[in-house]
Amino acid sequence: MPPSEAPDGQATVHKLQQGVASRGERWIIGFAASAAALIAISPPVGYYLLSHQAETRESAVAARLHAAFLTQVVLRSGSNWQRDIEGLIESDLAPGTLPEQRLVRDAVGRVVSKTGPTLQPPVITSSAALLGTDGPVGEVVVERSTRPIVNVALLIALASLSLGAATFAALVTFPLRALRSTIAAVRREESQARARVQAEENLRVVFEHAVEGILMFDDAGRIVASNPSAQRLLGGGDHLQLDGLLVERWFDPGCGSCEVDSAGPDGAKLSLDVTVTASTAGEQKQWVAIIRDITEQRQHERRLAELANFDGLTGLPNRAMFRNLLQGAIDEAQASGLGFALMFLDLDRFKIINDSLGHEVGDQLLQQVAIRLNHYLRRGDALVQSGPDMTDSAVFRLGGDEFTILVRNVVETEAARAVARRILSGIALPFKVGQEQLYISTSIGISMYPADGGDIDRLVKQADMAMYRAKSQGRNTYCFFSLELLEAADDRHALETALRPALERQEFSLVFQPKARVLDGVVTGVEALLRWSPSGIAAVGPERFVPILEEVGLIVPVGDWVLRQACGQMMAWDAVGLAPRTIAVNLSAAQFRQKDLVEQIQSALADTGLAPQRLQLELTESTLVDDMDSAVTVMQALKQIGVGLAIDDFGTGHSSLGYLKRFNVDILKIDQSFIAGMPADTVHNAIVCSVIALAHGMQLTVVAEGVETQDQLAFLRQHQCEEMQGWLLGRPMSASEFAHWQGTRRLQTNGVEGYLP
Repeated sequence: MPPSEAPDGQATVHKLQQGVASRGERWIIGFAASAAALIAISPPVGYYLLSHQAETRESAVAARLHAAFLTQVVLRSGSNWQRDIEGLIESDLAPGTLPEQRLVRDAVGRVVSKTGPTLQPPVITSSAALLGTDGPVGEVVVERSTRPIVNVALLIALASLSLGAATFAALVTFPLRALRSTIAAVRREESQARARVQAEENLRVVFEHAVEGILMFDDAGRIVASNPSAQRLLGGGDHLQLDGLLVERWFDPGCGSCEVDSAGPDGAKLSLDVTVTASTAGEQKQWVAIIRDITEQRQHERRLAELANFDGLTGLPNRAMFRNLLQGAIDEAQASGLGFALMFLDLDRFKIINDSLGHEVGDQLLQQVAIRLNHYLRRGDALVQSGPDMTDSAVFRLGGDEFTILVRNVVETEAARAVARRILSGIALPFKVGQEQLYISTSIGISMYPADGGDIDRLVKQADMAMYRAKSQGRNTYCFFSLELLEAADDRHALETALRPALERQEFSLVFQPKARVLDGVVTGVEALLRWSPSGIAAVGPERFVPILEEVGLIVPVGDWVLRQACGQMMAWDAVGLAPRTIAVNLSAAQFRQKDLVEQIQSALADTGLAPQRLQLELTESTLVDDMDSAVTVMQALKQIGVGLAIDDFGTGHSSLGYLKRFNVDILKIDQSFIAGMPADTVHNAIVCSVIALAHGMQLTVVAEGVETQDQLAFLRQHQCEEMQGWLLGRPMSASEFAHWQGTRRLQTNGVEGYLP
């Protein structure tokens, strides 16, 4: 039953009882206190008043006696009475028991004579006039201290107080004991009644205003009481009256603790936590259900699960969910005997879009890529469409522009190959982001279960390795994992480990390949090329170790070493009279991006003493076009100090008249891949002729790389290519070999420079 208030009649009786008891107690205490006060006050006060009155009369008599005595002296002495009465005041004409002081004052109040000690208050003062022949000439003053009377009165007061206290105790103790017992009983009963009323009121307030819903129901499951919160939570916004309804309409009355769903005021789904306990109040057994709204808690938990398992940008499952589902796929595959394919995707050149158009455009592009990946997977490839509520998605975003795809129930590689082709085709279509139409591609690495491994880390590593192989094959393609990739990765790791201390161990060296004029064979310069001979193993070609130097960030210190060694070698050849006119050094993209590149080159030239005009720096096309504005600025600074600039491997990168116009270069070097097909390959012939014509039109020197045959030399000479470089002229040589080669040429030709074999 809901709480109710105490009857008004009972409260009135309690008040009357309390009033009667209080008045009786006050009357007894008042009577006892009056009697005790009378006993305590009367003796000392009476004694003091009577004694004070007697002493006042006696001091007045003493004053008159002394005044009468001294008046006789005044009448006899005339105007000299002050001198004659000195000492007469010391005679005590009316002795008393109290300390006394007597003095004589003249008519203007001056003390003429005085006797007696200084008195302690309180003091009684009496005076009488001194008479002369013409009337009063002064007065006699008698003062007496009543301190002894006060002390005696205090002693009497102490005795009286003791007697009064005893009287008060006697009059109060016994009558009040019974009265107080009665009053205490009345007050206890009244306090208990008030506590019951307050508790019931508190329960009523809590019942009515509790945030939790409260239901009370009987053994039959019929609701006997409900608060507004329960009506709102179970009845929606209508505050359905639940009393009399069966509780099993919403939940099992014997559930103990359970979670149920209900409709909120706006029709939204509510999650409710219900706890049912037995009520011990009252004779009839009842049950109480406490209902808590845990909707927000459940939403928060779901949101945390999404943040923990799903990517906030694309809505795809993230790395954590990927590992969980991949392990689940392994378990299912072991049970079913079927396999699956794991694809690792990385968008090609996504960083360029992100850096040039901004991260907001990059984020929108990633969102569209996620949508398109799901769209281009046929339903058999993916478990379900991905989304925040679809935890079994086959498309995942691991971070950045990396995605993975889990393709289940795949036995043959051809099925995975078909999926990869469809993804490549779908991603190649243009993306519309704002006002921009963007084109992008992706590289895909594929590992197969169980053929390529049986655990998560191995499958992911193998798919990642295959993806990098796809990138190295030109991007926008796919590649399956193979043992060859694993061997290559192990070999690369071993090379990287050996490369890191190579500079300190002095394992690097330079070889030099000469350049000569095509027309007459005059040696125009030499190119410095880097070589590596690790301790204990065979020499490693630059095509293998240079990319690793660039990836691990060692190319910058190694490149600086190459520059200084080359400049120093030129000065050493100069000393013996065998130095070529120029030396060319390749600059990597990482070196070119250094802010202090110009200062480093100036420092190397200054330290070695080499003239800037004798140094040529060779740059690739890709190095220059990554950031054309910065490249133009750096190249202008290099030209100002006097070094020559060459475009290396021209024709294999971003060959464009546009950037050639902006870059102030001196030399174009035709890549050897075009020279190798001459003169039989007409396409290569046309390309070489076009490059030569282009360079001549822009007043640039052309150098043909990789010239190995007399036919190639004749073709280049016919089309007026200025310079050549290749094995036909000379292979890369050590410094001593080059000096010997140069000296031998001069001896064979009697010092004539124009010589070609």
